[in-house]
Amino acid sequence: MEFELSRLAEYDSDSIIAELQRVSAIISDEVKLTRILFDKHAKVSSCTVAKRFGSWQKALLAADLECRYSGRTVSDKMKYQIARDLTDEQLIAELQRIALELSSDMLTKLEFDSRSDISSSAPSRRFGSWNKALRAAGLKPVSMGRRHTEEDFHENLLNVWMHFGRQPKWREMKSHPSVITPGAYSKRWGSWTKALFAFLASVNTEQSEKCATHSQARPKLITPQAKSSRPEDRRKPSLSLRYGVLMRDNFKCLLCGNSPATDPKCKLHVDHIVPFSKNGQTVQSNLRTLCVDCNLGKSDKIEP
Repeated sequence: MEFELSRLAEYDSDSIIAELQRVSAIISDEVKLTRILFDKHAKVSSCTVAKRFGSWQKALLAADLECRYSGRTVSDKMKYQIARDLTDEQLIAELQRIALELSSDMLTKLEFDSRSDISSSAPSRRFGSWNKALRAAGLKPVSMGRRHTEEDFHENLLNVWMHFGRQPKWREMKSHPSVITPGAYSKRWGSWTKALFAFLASVNTEQSEKCATHSQARPKLITPQAKSSRPEDRRKPSLSLRYGVLMRDNFKCLLCGNSPATDPKCKLHVDHIVPFSKNGQTVQSNLRTLCVDCNLGKSDKIEP
């Protein structure tokens, strides 16, 4: 099975206008078409739409949807301007408030921006850097400049995809549970869309290679060393296999039905139906999605 993206095939003005009209048609006429609401249903980011036409309002006007305009939204630049009127003490109090909310003595820019009405650029500029602002607030500095591997990027994207139970939007990579910024994806692959295609290309390529290996394999003597090198004989499922199992199970626990999309505290595991410790293989037919509570409750028992 090939996995596909919920993205537009073309990004010309006519295609974007058609997408605006499509989303507008599935939303009640009594509801304003906000950028957040559009991003929830659309196959193109509202940021792309706004850039193409000059603003969100102009885009709605081009699509004959000006009556659905919700009014001015607060941008990052506006958030920074709001913070300019705050004192150092007020900025420090805001940093401490977010840290207390997270029950952490460290705070990243992503975590701050996703929970505050002001931009993280405000305390950074006021105190000289983000880490200097954290020290002023009595918080620990965060490590900067980590180089992520391609596997790190794909693992992080899978975690966010699992969290929402669907393909994540660019803006959603700015907050928990993502630990890599969307800008880092764009820098690595050239754009957010190319990063998504790279992720699925990796998943689909791995599946194709696995199918080819099984179809072309010849009988051979199985030694303990040879057996341990096979993917199905390894405890941890590959990225491709985990993605396939989670997609198949709709990112929900098969025992209790819980999902991160409806319960932010829910964490999903890919579980061996026949436990690995009892010779259960790491293949899709022997894997299923369970929440952490159900998985820990099952332990290594074989269910009847």
